[in-house]
Amino acid sequence: MHQKRDLFLPPLRMVNNWFSETDWKNRARASALRFRNALPRELMVRAGDTVVQVGMWRERNLRRLAQCVGSSGQVVLIEADQHVAQRMAKYCHSIGLRQVTIVNKGAWHERGTLELNVGQSAANNRLEADDVVMLGEVNTNAFAGVRTIEVDTVDNILAELGIDHVDYVEVSVNGVERQVLQGMRRTLSQVRRIFVAGYARTEQGTRPTNVVVAEALADRGLQTCISCKTPPRQARFDPEAARQWGHQDGHVFAWRKAA
Repeated sequence: MHQKRDLFLPPLRMVNNWFSETDWKNRARASALRFRNALPRELMVRAGDTVVQVGMWRERNLRRLAQCVGSSGQVVLIEADQHVAQRMAKYCHSIGLRQVTIVNKGAWHERGTLELNVGQSAANNRLEADDVVMLGEVNTNAFAGVRTIEVDTVDNILAELGIDHVDYVEVSVNGVERQVLQGMRRTLSQVRRIFVAGYARTEQGTRPTNVVVAEALADRGLQTCISCKTPPRQARFDPEAARQWGHQDGHVFAWRKAA
């Protein structure tokens, strides 16, 4: 299935690179997200971009990001799970993705150590947050264990790498989006585009985190939109989850309007 889908990716990259980054282009992306939960990365990232990906567990997606930025760009993956980070690094080395840098830390609002809830699948990994409800938590087998990990702010991590300009940020951290954004004040002051996944709700499950994230990004001077909702992946396997959550909340896309 992926092989058939991958046939369409090079044309998408070509189209995206053909058109320069303008406010009109970002509004077109926002309009498309009214009907889709997300857009292909090939329509979000251009050749030569500096991309920061916070959380990613699929090698294929990392390869796609690297292909989008090309040899003139760079990708920084910040991944909390040591096993995932090592697997990603091995994969990048095996296929020669020299434009990818992998940092094995959790993204947070301050430097320190925290407990990482490790899922049966790496897709369910997340740092502990008391006031967040996740869809995966309806399933009592969602977490397989806990590990203590090193955490730091995105701003600190990029400063240590000597990166002072970022074109695109994608955040997929299962419920601790607010804390990650709090550690990105310098990055958010100049980033061009950001996409934040919304897989959780705050305040005992009553308020979608996407609303909180959109408000925080708007406060930083970014234009924002929330993508359309989508049925939860677990619905057909877990009817109780489907009844409790209904449709999964949309994600947040934000961009800095050209001066």
